Formats: sequence, structure tokens, C-alpha cells
Amino acid sequence: MPLAIGKWSTCEIIGHLIFWDQFLIEKRLPALLLGMEKVVTPKVHEANEIAASMSKEKLKGEVIHEFIEERQRLLTVINELFHEVFDQTFSIGKSHLTLSDYFKGLMDHDLHHFQQIEDFVLLKL
Repeated sequence: MPLAIGKWSTCEIIGHLIFWDQFLIEKRLPALLLGMEKVVTPKVHEANEIAASMSKEKLKGEVIHEFIEERQRLLTVINELFHEVFDQTFSIGKSHLTLSDYFKGLMDHDLHHFQQIEDFVLLKL
């Protein structure tokens, strides 16, 4: 059920978070750690729509389990990084930022979605 008219469902939100966790682990972090100054990004809107759509084809428990696995995998990767890399600057499009700034942005993004889900659930109680 969509959180509001024209919005994703909880499942679709979680599905798009899974995609970005996987992208971060498999593509973005390796590129950054290899010292690539420019990092390729998929077309965000298209990637989000595909990830959201794919999540609707799975059982709720599957999506939750996959999200937990990928987030734990991401946390493991982050915990294994050397402290120095968090201050390295890189570019995504026209943005120049440190890995610390990037992770802060990801946390804000995730918290925004978690708040949307929480508000929806509380509204339905």
C-alpha cells in the first residue's frame, strides 16, 4: 500500500534502499578506495524505479531479510575502512565531498524514509 497518493509503499522504499546499499558496497566504495576521483552513478530515477518494482515481486519477509543482510554487509565494509579514507575528497557529478559527508547524506536520506514509514504506520493505528 502506498504511503500516500503518488508515493511508494514501505516495500518499495526498502527495495530501493537495498539497491543503493548494494551499489555502494559493490561499485562506489571500491572505486573510491582505488582513488578514482570521479565516481559513476546510475540514472537515479531509473534505478529507484527498477529497485522499487522488483521489491513488489517478492514476499514481505524476503524484502526485510534482504535489507537486513545488505545493511549488515554495508556496516561490515564501513567498519573495515581505515579512518583516513573518511576525509578523502571525491566527486559525484558536480559535487565534491568527503566520504564522511557522503555517509552523512546517506543517513539523512535513510532517516527521511524511515520517518515516512513510521508516520504512515502511526496514522494507520
